[in-house]
Amino acid sequence: LAASSDFSPAMREIAGMMEFAVRGRFERGEDPSGKPWEPSQRARQQGGKTLVDTAALLSSIASDSDRFSAVVGTNLVYAAIHQQGGTIRPRPSSGKKALNTPFGPRGAVNMPARPFLGFGPYEVQEIETILENHLRNAFEGKA
Repeated sequence: LAASSDFSPAMREIAGMMEFAVRGRFERGEDPSGKPWEPSQRARQQGGKTLVDTAALLSSIASDSDRFSAVVGTNLVYAAIHQQGGTIRPRPSSGKKALNTPFGPRGAVNMPARPFLGFGPYEVQEIETILENHLRNAFEGKA
């Protein structure tokens, strides 16, 4: 029953499924529950999709796993403002009074939350199925 104490195969499958789900959210422009993201000003004015203009954030999405965990995320510092939303202002230490934006200088920019990480109903069901299959195979001696 070694498989019952080593969930590595299941965690790899979960990490891969979650990374695929996150990448799909960028394609569809929606949060984990399926709610569409508020279109960005750039997407409204220039066309295109929200959060994929340069594809840097999308390209940074990665997954990893070990015996007991699966993770999906990004190492980009600015990902948090997109995930959670908030107001961006010039840093006081910069001495600047305005942010340079593609639409001219702004004293502050309000970013709506556009969650791309998290668990939606589909992911929860898939994780349950993957874990059930792993345990069933372990107890039936198939893993």
